Amino acid sequence: MTQRCVMVAAGLGVLTADALPAWAQRLGSFRWQLQPYCNVVTVEIVQQGGVYTLDGFDDQCGAPQRAPLVGVATPNPDGSIGFGLHIVTVSGGRAVQVDARLTLPSLGGTWRDSLGGSGAFAFNAAGGGSPRPLSATGLPAASITGNHVVAGTLTTTPVADGGLRAVDLLDGPRSAFAGDNQTVAVSAPTVVRTATLNAPGPGTVTITATGVMRFSNGAGVQEVGWCYLGVNGTREVTRLIVANDGASTIVSRYVPFATTAGVPVTGYGPVVVELVCQEPFPDNTVLAILNSSLSLTYTAQ
Repeated sequence: MTQRCVMVAAGLGVLTADALPAWAQRLGSFRWQLQPYCNVVTVEIVQQGGVYTLDGFDDQCGAPQRAPLVGVATPNPDGSIGFGLHIVTVSGGRAVQVDARLTLPSLGGTWRDSLGGSGAFAFNAAGGGSPRPLSATGLPAASITGNHVVAGTLTTTPVADGGLRAVDLLDGPRSAFAGDNQTVAVSAPTVVRTATLNAPGPGTVTITATGVMRFSNGAGVQEVGWCYLGVNGTREVTRLIVANDGASTIVSRYVPFATTAGVPVTGYGPVVVELVCQEPFPDNTVLAILNSSLSLTYTAQ
């Protein structure tokens, strides 16, 4: 392997010097590990005039089936050698492109793939690590934006029915909901409902909260209930929903309530909303919250 390393380094050095033979010359079989992952690529290098052809496989970290690959090596003006590898993963046939840059005479360098992975391109190494990750779609996250799509080229014709949903778009609407027929007894401030929405970017989260306050104390006792919203740990007590049955002769009263609020968000991240209720004078009444719900909707800026 040491002798072949010298051969390939010398051959690549000749290539960078533009002293190119016109015939094919086999330089041997070589391998590199795509660190920090355990994938090792093994290639047969053949000089073909002004370039080197690469044929081989990715061992997929010792898997029973290897991933075939083809590629080309070419000199760069900065003195490095560029490798371009096209790998067809097994199973599933998902393709990934690997761009590597080597320096002489070490034959080591760096790599980056079309899915956003990168690391050291370690010559003749075979260490540990996890397999190189592949995205479910074959594309790195957020790799396609409005700058990559020409106006008018993406219409309903090339997109299959159901193939593109609002949640697939960066600025598409998002929603979250929490609610059922649960009954919650409250005295001190109590979180009745919680909902979380991950905002994909700047915009507004519209919050709608509903429910019913049930007062069940005896006649002649004034009963009061409060509900309000909390957003990311900050409770807006000033935005109160207040119900009061007065010192009436009614033994039990059901009071529905609802509120809507808009919360601006500046970028990606979770928005955690709470519906908080309490009896401000717990010695005077027994308060319960019935059939509550909390709905969140994101709208892009």
